[in-house]
Amino acid sequence: MGSLKVLYIAGSGRSGSTILGNMLGQIEGFVHVGELYFIWSHGLIHNHLCGCGQPIRECVMWQAVFADAYGGMDQVNPQRMISDFKQYGGDRYKPPSLAKGEKRLRSSEAEEYFARLRALYQSIQSVNHARVIVDGSKIHTQAYALSMMKDIELHMLHLVRDPRGVVYSWQRKKRTVGAGDREYMDRFGTGRSSFKWSMRNVFVSMVARQPAVHYHFLRYEDFIKNPRATLRRILEWLEEESDLQFMTSQNEAELHIPQHAIHGNPVRFKTGKKTTLRVDDAWITDLGTIDKVLTTLLTLPLLKKYGYAVGLNSSR
Repeated sequence: MGSLKVLYIAGSGRSGSTILGNMLGQIEGFVHVGELYFIWSHGLIHNHLCGCGQPIRECVMWQAVFADAYGGMDQVNPQRMISDFKQYGGDRYKPPSLAKGEKRLRSSEAEEYFARLRALYQSIQSVNHARVIVDGSKIHTQAYALSMMKDIELHMLHLVRDPRGVVYSWQRKKRTVGAGDREYMDRFGTGRSSFKWSMRNVFVSMVARQPAVHYHFLRYEDFIKNPRATLRRILEWLEEESDLQFMTSQNEAELHIPQHAIHGNPVRFKTGKKTTLRVDDAWITDLGTIDKVLTTLLTLPLLKKYGYAVGLNSSR
């Protein structure tokens, strides 16, 4: 089999990866699978809802993928996949162990694990007749594991949002959908979410140095303000083509193709209707001054590196 082209959206949570993935999933030859990192825990173990609205174990697409990859959902051990990933892929709360990667991959146990993981991606491609798999896992260790597979053509899209917008989003009380008994999504304080934002983006930048990684940087605010132009640039980077007919105007899209997305923001369920993209900058007026100042100070080096204003009332 030839190489698998994976478009991996990497970065911090609450940065707009779900809506971007939903739009990419409308392109012919693309399949958006959401945060595939969580297929084992949120999918096979807890049976949360797929983006199509069905429990993952009852989703026809995912049943076909697991039948093709492993002979069925019950023929692969999700607990072992999770533990093996931590051993050979790395801990998502720690920096990638770049120097040890080749040694880990050369061991027979590691080869066996990566073969099982590779089979999942290959079956997603085969079942969906896809040229490009859009994986919105964001976690750097998943991207690192993919970068070490010689038959994976990894395109890592580093998606970044103003950290003050991210902090404000983590503070808001949001209902979850399809996540078992959990009524609300996780919430974090200013210090923790600022640290997570910085940590995730630094780790992504480390993975981006791998020779096999095709890297592209994108700010959430630039994407939302001009989604059609952004999608065209992404297609050029991927060396793919599309007329983007689902984009009915510069900022409106008809998202008619259901997404079989794992985990993530409940917006993954919002397909089948016209969607208008608007920049979510409520943090400018609604985030407290102390939280703005603290977030700005804690994230200052990267804030400036990514082109965000240090001032408290603007992202530009």
